[in-house]
Amino acid sequence: MKNSKHVTADHHENLAKHARALVSATQHIAEDKVADARARLSDLVDSAKEKWEYVEDKAMDTAKHADEFVRKKPYHTLAIGVGVGALIGIYLARRK
Repeated sequence: MKNSKHVTADHHENLAKHARALVSATQHIAEDKVADARARLSDLVDSAKEKWEYVEDKAMDTAKHADEFVRKKPYHTLAIGVGVGALIGIYLARRK
């Protein structure tokens, strides 16, 4: 999971870097529409970064809670896994 996390984070950072470069490259253009677009792009990049951090924190919290549950109640976890596996097996058997 760490590899996909790093790849996604790298894509996010790359997108933010390109967006900031675009804002910098168009800084000398004084037209109102361009200035408004640059301001909106900057706001969107900042908003996306905040949302990404929130989602990343929530995912980590959820993973930690799941890990705690598995460690505290291994037999419950095993029963849930067997039950889900049985339901999937029944579904796939009837599907054919």
